[in-house]
Amino acid sequence: MIRILSLTLLAITLSGCPASIRYPNWEYVRIEGSVPTEQCRYIVQESCPETALEGCYTYYKKRATRFDANTVVITSQNLANYYACP
Repeated sequence: MIRILSLTLLAITLSGCPASIRYPNWEYVRIEGSVPTEQCRYIVQESCPETALEGCYTYYKKRATRFDANTVVITSQNLANYYACP
């Protein structure tokens, strides 16, 4: 019985978690063409990998939560800056 429970938990863990658990509030990250205000704090620049199955916009929004950013500014086709804006 314990072995079955352990295998079930392992299978659930390996299957992955939904995006809302791995990337909380990623739906609320804004995509902008330029920095909205001067009060925004620059965090990091990142490129979108060619293997991003969900597309670059979704990739950027999810990754922004890892850096505590709430705004993504697209600077080129595969490059974006992350900002924390009030």
